[in-house]
Amino acid sequence: MTLHLLFSADPQVLNKVRSLTAAGDRIMLAGDGVYLAPSCSAADENIASRETDLRRRGLIPGHTTALSDSDWVKLTVTADNTLSWF
Repeated sequence: MTLHLLFSADPQVLNKVRSLTAAGDRIMLAGDGVYLAPSCSAADENIASRETDLRRRGLIPGHTTALSDSDWVKLTVTADNTLSWF
């Protein structure tokens, strides 16, 4: 599984990442990337958002899974590869 860490609030970057993910890959919205969480749909079941960043920006997770920092670490440790997108 590849974990894609998305730090950009640009919807075009999210669309590019979506097109590059394989079955089983996960996308994690962090930093300004959480601004994209409310626009995610139920079909985006592989997308998670960093709970701390959502809270700091007054956002809801939408159809993403809100992850604590410890859950984020667990997800990172289980990933075979990690890619960061800015």
